[in-house]
Amino acid sequence: MSKDLKSCVVFFLLAITIMVLMGSTQSVYAQPGGGGNPCPFPPCNPDVPISGIEILLAAGGLLGAKRILGLNKKSKNH
Repeated sequence: MSKDLKSCVVFFLLAITIMVLMGSTQSVYAQPGGGGNPCPFPPCNPDVPISGIEILLAAGGLLGAKRILGLNKKSKNH
């Protein structure tokens, strides 16, 4: 199998997979019923501030972005 044909097959399978996943998840977009006041009887729970897991997720994202940018710089130098 040639390299071009192989990349076309991979792209075609990836496109079909994405279309199936997006098409199958359209049916689960539902809103919960019963709107109104979320806190009818005070005292209500306060909003939760940013905790440790959010900080760790942000730090991981920043480190990943730094690593990707570092790889791009290395590949441009060689």
